[in-house]
Amino acid sequence: MIAKVVNEWTHCEDLADYERLELVANDIDVYHGRYTDEGATFLVDFLDIQKYPVGDLFWELNTVKCQRWNAVGFLENNDINITASCLEVDLSRDQSVRIHASPRFWKFLFSSNSERSIELVDTYDCTRYSATTCVRMAYKHFEMQMFKLDMAELDPTEGTLASSQKAKLDKMKAWENNPLKAYECRKKKNQNNYYFVAKDNQLVCVGCQSSRVNKSCSMVRCEKCWVKHCLEEQKVCKCKDHQKGVKEWKQKALERCADAGIYDEDCIEAMIGLSDSE
Repeated sequence: MIAKVVNEWTHCEDLADYERLELVANDIDVYHGRYTDEGATFLVDFLDIQKYPVGDLFWELNTVKCQRWNAVGFLENNDINITASCLEVDLSRDQSVRIHASPRFWKFLFSSNSERSIELVDTYDCTRYSATTCVRMAYKHFEMQMFKLDMAELDPTEGTLASSQKAKLDKMKAWENNPLKAYECRKKKNQNNYYFVAKDNQLVCVGCQSSRVNKSCSMVRCEKCWVKHCLEEQKVCKCKDHQKGVKEWKQKALERCADAGIYDEDCIEAMIGLSDSE
């Protein structure tokens, strides 16, 4: 229905330059419960969330039981702009299905591709969000890397994570652009199904700004970068593993240089070049 609305609007003359996009869902969340008028506090029963495969339905169906359900309460409870929309179904009314969406959702939808970013619904008060929102945003960015990510001043160490959010962190571990790569997920003491996010004991390499390095490395560089740094600056890292690694790397480079007929000053340049290519 939202796609239909966008299609009708963007055929207007004023929106001839609209840059189209496609948002693909990977599941369907169905919030159900007794309806109340707008203004009542929307509450989710976290002990009554079920997942169902439904016949030939392509998407997984998640049912979430609520107290004091209403569409406005749902949108206020939502944290990310690209998920801040819903269809309200009430079979007792003549118009049984209605579309509701946050202004942040429409802003994302009708921005140019260069300006579209995954961001908070409420950018004025980040304190209302916790680690769960951080992981949800990072994972949406992982799924839709064509869009930018703006996590504002969110602190991923605030609050706890459920097992489902921990699984999302695990899926992003090998992703080079993971915005939470400087953190690790740990199990909360005496609570098997809950986790918390903490600063990892590893740092990001100061050379390539992407690979990881153990905090014991005095040069704060990954293997490739510290080899190159040691060769260029004629320095030796205090880390014993790195010292051994540089010696092995030099020997390997010398053997290759000899095979290629390269000696003297050119040999050093060749060794440095090898640290970029391997």
